[in-house]
Amino acid sequence: MKYLKHGKSFHCLSIKVGMLGDCSLCNALLDMYAKCGDLTSSQSMFTWMDCRDVISWNSMLNGFLYNGHPGKSFWCFREMISLGIRVDSMSLSCAISASAASGELSSGQTIHAWGIKQGYNFDISCSNSLISLYSESGDIEASKSVFKEMVLKDVISWNAMIGGFASNGMILETFDMLYKMQLTGYAQPDVATLFTIISLCAERMLLREGKTVHGFTIRRQMISDLWVINSLLDMYSKCNCIIKAELLFNAIPKRDLVSWNVMISGYSRNGYSKEAQSLFKTLTHQCLQLSFSTVLAVISSCISLDSLQFGKSITAGR
Repeated sequence: MKYLKHGKSFHCLSIKVGMLGDCSLCNALLDMYAKCGDLTSSQSMFTWMDCRDVISWNSMLNGFLYNGHPGKSFWCFREMISLGIRVDSMSLSCAISASAASGELSSGQTIHAWGIKQGYNFDISCSNSLISLYSESGDIEASKSVFKEMVLKDVISWNAMIGGFASNGMILETFDMLYKMQLTGYAQPDVATLFTIISLCAERMLLREGKTVHGFTIRRQMISDLWVINSLLDMYSKCNCIIKAELLFNAIPKRDLVSWNVMISGYSRNGYSKEAQSLFKTLTHQCLQLSFSTVLAVISSCISLDSLQFGKSITAGR
């Protein structure tokens, strides 16, 4: 909100000094409003502009997508085509991502085929979007084909492929891709990679593999990342290794609400009702803002007559 206020002040100053005829400045303002979540101002700015170029359109495409409106983003792309505006790799990447976010595989396939027919070179960004599109729709063979054809790959490319295998339940392929990623030398696993792998271990109760990944995070000095720690907490809890989860939780120097929720849920899931309720009380005493997930996690621990009153007090807001 602070940055939006500063941006609006700069916008007003630009009007006063007569600088809004500059297309680059208008595009920067468009992008600023979109990234600050003010789509109304962004659309108003876009409509008002006389000097729209492909960057202007891309700012709107990305703005709609960034703010959770993939349908509008895809409509914007179609409008570009109908007006005869020459799209670029950024336009294609946004349109493909919008198709994936909307669950519209056929639209993404159409864009892919259209791009090939028009002679576009699908750069890393476009190819990464295609991998995600095909993976999310379950067409893992198409994802593999796009990945294989890529001359240049980055960390996002590898993560998209690893995520594709994981989301489609292909455990061996997921770990094989992780191994190959480490051999590249240029694209090493990052926090997003580890989150995908650890989540897979949690979902499939792969304790041995999860412990191996835990060791990897320590060796690579990535264990301090709270996103990674919370994922490990969840993995150990779901693998019925609650003592290990408890040790990890107690070692966290600065916990967030997710850390507390995962630990409370872990206690409840593993039958440690008293521990779950005790941790919930500690959380409330620390005056942290509770979420629906927090309440749901502790209520699931109220399965005995002794804890029934405790559950009633929570739902009553006391």
